Amino acid sequence: MCLAISRNYEQRRAASRDSSGRVQRNGYNAHPTSAKSKGAGVDEKTDVLIVGGGPAGLAAGIAARKYGFRVIIVDAAAPQIVKACREGLLPDTVEALARLGISFLPSEGSALRGIRFLDGEDSGQAYFPAGPAIGVRRTTLHQKMVDHAADCGVRLLWRTHVTGLNGKGVFLDGTQVYARWIIGADGAN
Repeated sequence: MCLAISRNYEQRRAASRDSSGRVQRNGYNAHPTSAKSKGAGVDEKTDVLIVGGGPAGLAAGIAARKYGFRVIIVDAAAPQIVKACREGLLPDTVEALARLGISFLPSEGSALRGIRFLDGEDSGQAYFPAGPAIGVRRTTLHQKMVDHAADCGVRLLWRTHVTGLNGKGVFLDGTQVYARWIIGADGAN
């Protein structure tokens, strides 16, 4: 379950609903957030639109939902987004993920008590004083974050391309989506 949403924001949203229960924003109806929706509708509006469904985009989306914002995440790919890497989540990252509601079972990763660098005959090492880090498969991290984002009410639009941008929002596969804020979390793209 997603952590508590700001009461003030939710009270303002409840007060702005029309007779059908839909949220009234600037003279038109905004579609309620739905993690199960398959695509964006014409003239849709959201508070936050995030381009990129990797760990950074998902974390931003979950955090925004905690404050009651309507969030859409779009990505041209679809889960599982496989990368040939394993994530080393340092102690601060483990703590930040826990604050978002994401944790790992011992069977899902390997505890790392420190770090060591080797360069020929030279080396340096240090232990993590704040607790262990976790080595986890990228696919495990991504799936946990996708599932939690959906549980929090983040609308996830996979296989969706940003085809344009203007002062009011973005075009997703040619359809305008109005957004108050746009976050670029699409890595090298």
